[in-house]
Amino acid sequence: MSVSRVNWILRLLSISTNLLYIDIRQWEIERLDNEIQKDSINKILYGRRYLVVSWVREAYIELADRFKETVLLEWEANLLGINAYYCLTQISQRKISVQARVQTQKENVF
Repeated sequence: MSVSRVNWILRLLSISTNLLYIDIRQWEIERLDNEIQKDSINKILYGRRYLVVSWVREAYIELADRFKETVLLEWEANLLGINAYYCLTQISQRKISVQARVQTQKENVF
């Protein structure tokens, strides 16, 4: 999908959100899902702007997985803000804790 087409759909999403046209809004969200999936940072930014909770949730999980191996780049952290950075840290730590607990339980079984 071209950038201009994505921008056009985002404008429609904004209008349908503001005017509470739920069916049109859902249709636009579904049309954008594949394009938004490519970039976690944009997924959070667009999700916040257009109130698409599923995009924000998915992106935080994706970034938390990435966060285990590498930190956010400075420009990413600046775009998302300190609260997002804190949330990513918390999600990442919880996932590591759960994985360690599961591993310990597996070792105890065998």
